[in-house]
Amino acid sequence: MTECFFAGRGRCDGPMDRAHLIAKQRIKREYPYGAVLASPAPGHGRGSWAAAPKAVRPEDYPHGFELMTPQMVMWDERVWVPACRLHHANFDNHAFRIPRAELPAAVEAFAREFNLEWCLDADYE
Repeated sequence: MTECFFAGRGRCDGPMDRAHLIAKQRIKREYPYGAVLASPAPGHGRGSWAAAPKAVRPEDYPHGFELMTPQMVMWDERVWVPACRLHHANFDNHAFRIPRAELPAAVEAFAREFNLEWCLDADYE
């Protein structure tokens, strides 16, 4: 991993972790069975991700689909940042907050794709 994302907020300590900028618990709650991207009819764009039903039936998606497991959604590289153990713990325990303007663009893109912008609205100033 690279430098701690929160390095400017005091000394770093401990091994590097993956700190989720959208809480894993929220992702698990919103996508318990993963996510499905239904392919739209030809010529109608890419489509959008939605929570997968408990059982994905191909006949429900006449133009095809992509499927992400819950683990794939939760560990998508866009939703976490490298952080030292100390900063990760402090961030998770709300010892400090970061402004939304400091979030990586990739987190914003993930939130848009997975309809989780409300999480960013709720958690960041």
